[in-house]
Amino acid sequence: MLGQTESITLSPNPKQGAISVSTTPFDARGAEIFINNEKRKETTPATIPLLIGNYDVTVKKLGYLDAS
Repeated sequence: MLGQTESITLSPNPKQGAISVSTTPFDARGAEIFINNEKRKETTPATIPLLIGNYDVTVKKLGYLDAS
């Protein structure tokens, strides 16, 4: 009704996804993976489960340029 105050609680369920990270050439295997500037324990190639959303993913390996 007009002027009536209601309290609504929203509780959406997060959706799980995954990213697959690989590097080429073959010698670049074992590159470090950073997600949102935090180093992960996994190295390339890897499949990492994440909640669906936007992420900054960077791959680093000595002797190669970083890739984002």
